[in-house]
Amino acid sequence: MVKIGLREQDDGVVVDVWVVPGASRTEIVGAHDGALRIRVAAPPEGGKANRAVRKAL
Repeated sequence: MVKIGLREQDDGVVVDVWVVPGASRTEIVGAHDGALRIRVAAPPEGGKANRAVRKAL
């Protein structure tokens, strides 16, 4: 079983993520060192990849 880092806070949950920007498509693909691994098609510039991660989650 793979464990993903999750921490509860008063205003929500913190999820550890490992992001691979510039992928051929956006998808959640599993785990990487205890973090949720997410591939996003957006490039790592101007916050585009970060916005794509938020949308995927």
